[in-house]
Amino acid sequence: MGVPPKTALVVAHGGPPQDRATSLHRCLEATRLTCLDWRFCSRVTRECQT
Repeated sequence: MGVPPKTALVVAHGGPPQDRATSLHRCLEATRLTCLDWRFCSRVTRECQT
């Protein structure tokens, strides 16, 4: 039961784990904000989630 860590990573940033840095960068470019962790950056709303 539950979601495997790898799957959770993919869902968290909408892409493969190796693309998490790119996903975070794109989100930061859109929001001009700094996320403490890429996992809290939403590519859907383009803002940092807490």
